[in-house]
Amino acid sequence: MRVNKYLLKFKLGETWLIVNPLHETAIKLDEEALTALFEGKYQSFSKDEIDALKSMGILVEETFDELSFLRKKLIKEEEHLEKLVKAAFIVTWACNFDCKYCFEKKIKPLFGSDSMSVEQIKEAFAFINWYAPDCKITGIEITGGEPLLIQNYNLISEILENAAKNNTNVAITTNGYNLDYYSSLLCKYAEIITGVRVTLDGPKEVHDKRRPLYGGHGTFDKIVKGIETLLANGFDKRKIFIIVKVDEENVNALPELIRFLIGKGWFGNMTIGIGVPHSYGNWDSEKKGNIPEKLLSIFFENLEWLMNIEVDDERKSIVIPRRVIVDKIIPPVKAIACSGLHSRSLTFAPDGYVYTCMEFAQNKLLPLGKYYPEKQIFEKNITEIKKRNIFNLEMCHDCNLLPVCAGGCPFRDLSKTQLKDLKEGNLSLLECRSCIDAKLMTYLASDLFFKLVMSSKQ
Repeated sequence: MRVNKYLLKFKLGETWLIVNPLHETAIKLDEEALTALFEGKYQSFSKDEIDALKSMGILVEETFDELSFLRKKLIKEEEHLEKLVKAAFIVTWACNFDCKYCFEKKIKPLFGSDSMSVEQIKEAFAFINWYAPDCKITGIEITGGEPLLIQNYNLISEILENAAKNNTNVAITTNGYNLDYYSSLLCKYAEIITGVRVTLDGPKEVHDKRRPLYGGHGTFDKIVKGIETLLANGFDKRKIFIIVKVDEENVNALPELIRFLIGKGWFGNMTIGIGVPHSYGNWDSEKKGNIPEKLLSIFFENLEWLMNIEVDDERKSIVIPRRVIVDKIIPPVKAIACSGLHSRSLTFAPDGYVYTCMEFAQNKLLPLGKYYPEKQIFEKNITEIKKRNIFNLEMCHDCNLLPVCAGGCPFRDLSKTQLKDLKEGNLSLLECRSCIDAKLMTYLASDLFFKLVMSSKQ
């Protein structure tokens, strides 16, 4: 008899919550019982307690094979994913902003050949029907570069028109600079638009320093005006997502931005998402400072803000404890880290190729096929991408977080050197991972959300 090696631990004040995602069970233990359990001192438990721990899959037989159990459990997930298609349109690689931390790495021309055409968009929709004729399209994302450049109006209109014909939901990621120009078009298709993601990286002075136009001009005021125009034309506040990317430069200005959003009446009516930028091959040297810890320390002082803010370090170190402790949801097990590693995730790039996600497209790595000017499928690349699952990630097999992490995004923590090696074939996707911060998840984030729950009961 032994402890299941894929258990999650969360510190809740003086007690511990032990979660078994494989069997979808959970139990609270005090410090003494937790120590006895993980040190194998089973004589500390009564027969009934041992039986209960066995029934929850927390204690298992020595011969129990967790990976075989997972393989059987995940068959249904695989069958489900095969019936769905998620599509993204990289309308352009061009952008009018000069953001310091842009993960797209290269300076893109404001005008040029790195944009799709109306004909390409039509062919992309034709490719979806050809590639997966019996699958349901779960949604379309419009992204870039900056998709809502003024010269892209006809391209955005074409995507929205096709999506409306198929009754398909659309999400748009934009820097927000031209929202006023696009306001009428977005309101016209408001019924199918589920979200418009706009970044504000702090109050005006901080944001303008981090996210200027090429040439250095500030962008904060025009973005705010664009949001106001959208709202004045009847667009639903709840469909606007304010995104904040936090690092050493702006983390201390976060409270001021939140107070600005409260003053505008947007806080509590719009979704506010706070994330932490990662390398994605942008740098070789390690960034200093533990931003997630600094970020959470702000919320320890302002617990009420958390009710209207989603915080994510892009590793799920904060998202998972929130779901478990606040929402009381056991995180699902998964074979792959995200849909971007599945052959039913289609990202259409201006070069005429189809990739599984933005990062594969950005790096022109392992395209699934070609949609323009002719249709092709590259089975070898599909096979290579699908290998990147928990069963083949041998270096992760002894990590207790494997079933809920699945190795994370293969690009997120890559240095410039590692990205170069990956593109040149000197590094495998199976050697690339980004791990959940176990300490942050187990202690600081768990403590934060436990305090949030306790405060709501008072």
